[in-house]
Amino acid sequence: MRDGEKFRLGDLCSIIKGETPIKQAVPGSYPLVVTAAERASHESYQFDCKAVIVPLVSSTGHGHASIKRINYQEGKFALGSILCAVIPKDEQRLNPKFLHVYFSYFKDQLIVPLMKGSANVSLSLGALADLKIIVPPMAVQQRVIDLAENDSLMKPLELEITHQQSLLVKLKQAILQEAIQGKLTADWRAANPDTEPASELLKRIQAEKAKLIATKKLKKEKPLPKITPAEIPFEIPKGWEWCRASNIGFVIGGLTKNAAKRGGHTRMLPYLRVANVYANRLDLSDLQEIGVTDSEVEKLLLEKDDLLVVEGNGSRDQVGRIARWDGSVDPCVHQNHVIKVRLGEPKVAPWALYWFLSPSGRILIEEQARTSTGLYNLSTGKVANLPIPLPPLAEQAAIVERVEELMATCRDLETEIENSRTHSSQLLQAILKEAFAPAA
Repeated sequence: MRDGEKFRLGDLCSIIKGETPIKQAVPGSYPLVVTAAERASHESYQFDCKAVIVPLVSSTGHGHASIKRINYQEGKFALGSILCAVIPKDEQRLNPKFLHVYFSYFKDQLIVPLMKGSANVSLSLGALADLKIIVPPMAVQQRVIDLAENDSLMKPLELEITHQQSLLVKLKQAILQEAIQGKLTADWRAANPDTEPASELLKRIQAEKAKLIATKKLKKEKPLPKITPAEIPFEIPKGWEWCRASNIGFVIGGLTKNAAKRGGHTRMLPYLRVANVYANRLDLSDLQEIGVTDSEVEKLLLEKDDLLVVEGNGSRDQVGRIARWDGSVDPCVHQNHVIKVRLGEPKVAPWALYWFLSPSGRILIEEQARTSTGLYNLSTGKVANLPIPLPPLAEQAAIVERVEELMATCRDLETEIENSRTHSSQLLQAILKEAFAPAA
């Protein structure tokens, strides 16, 4: 066998597609390999061998080819139907662990370019079988495996990068918590003692709401009880007010998607789904359309600075994730699983967003979303009931400016950490490439 010689993967390995639809798997005693690093389980197994597991669909989708990870599995296991097992026919010629390391660190150069499709990007078994790979002598394969498994070589760097990321997440949360308690603007308040209090802002918002109700542009909401001391998580500065979400705007449900229960729509419009709304982020890469009637349009249309709240999710930390509508698609409506908060004063939107993203805001959202069954779900009534501390409008602007400055610094730190991770990966790739070089 000549150094650097390449061989067709299909001649060296059996390539078999997984048989288990992941969502239909029946929990059992056998590992079920999926695209995530963690294994699920299944009641039966498909393989009993050593195999390298390759995803057959892009990890990002939407026309972009990407593979997040290549898995390795030994023994009896089931395999998800969107993955395939690559099984060396002769382990004395091609070590499965070597193939796993090889694919893991060079997947972007070797496998990702084979993925095709304009929307649903996928990898065919035939394309993978035709892939040409280097098969060095067994001694070199073992050297590559030893390098990849050498924790003392790369583990400290990986742990440090992970630690830095964890600290950065905590720093962002600390910034938001300091902001919503008024600690970032203590000096500002001292320099601006005559600022109009939030109580006046609330009066203007209530007057604006009354006008919209009187002209029948929006429906009158049920009155909610005043904030009780038990609901207040911390003391607020002088000039601030505790209120509920419905005190600063209208909480509005969206459109029921089930077309069978609707009908008679007169126009098609883009609409937001749960998949489009994330924490302080919108993903509009897959914006779909839905039929609406003339009578529905006025209620459902989004306006710039509307707050969008995800109604429900199986995960506690995902329910109530919230983003601010940027007005980039007009007209646009929203599905009923995305609740809209139309603020009486749009300038309050940046502040309100930071409040609901803060640690204290998240706690109140999760408490409001908790159900008697242990699941988490929000409704328009629950969102309307959410407490919010309201600073004077001028101080809100000062807080938002300060938070944005600090978050810009955090983004710079994120870039540095990501660069460190990239350099770490490149270092290991360089070491592995060196292992392929023939001994002098």
